[in-house]
Amino acid sequence: MKRKIIRFIILFCIFFPLLLKGVILSRDDVIATASQYVNIGEWTPKTDYTEALSPTWHSWYTTLWGGNDSLNISPPYNRLAYCWSGFDTPSGFKNRVEYGFVPAGGQGTGKLYNYSYIRPYIAGIDCAGFVLKCWGISSYNTWMQLKYISIGINPSKLKRGDWLRIVGKHQLLYESGNIHCPNVYESTSDYHDSNNNHYPGVQHNY
Repeated sequence: MKRKIIRFIILFCIFFPLLLKGVILSRDDVIATASQYVNIGEWTPKTDYTEALSPTWHSWYTTLWGGNDSLNISPPYNRLAYCWSGFDTPSGFKNRVEYGFVPAGGQGTGKLYNYSYIRPYIAGIDCAGFVLKCWGISSYNTWMQLKYISIGINPSKLKRGDWLRIVGKHQLLYESGNIHCPNVYESTSDYHDSNNNHYPGVQHNY
């Protein structure tokens, strides 16, 4: 009997922290994490020295907009950039861009290339990677991971921090609002602001 009690205590000590870790992340925690990606502080864009992975934030700005500051269209270098298959944290992104001389992602980065090739050469995060990071998932191979760890619900039952999927196109993190016009956090290559300026990266959109 004594042995069973001791064995139970040992097992409890091993597994309880793991169980606790699994329930600590609340919906508010998920949204708080998401908000940390929207404004990560100033960073400096690097010239794109990679080949066939375009456009990065730097090359997108200089080619699409012509780098014309007089038109007041210089992108704000203060958000975590979009990168297909990217999985950077805010601090990891800034370190790679500022000290690792890695160009920041942009619109449509590397869609034709495999995941393992893109990540070392371009900094940023994509839509599925962003949702996984906000959920506290530590690794990312494919957007299908979201499907494996989720259950489907009626869209009218969405709650803060739920994954909202646009089938075949995009993954978003739901915050609030009507399903037809929700408030979301997302990492997107296709965002345009009220002036139709295109700033690919993590956004808090309505």
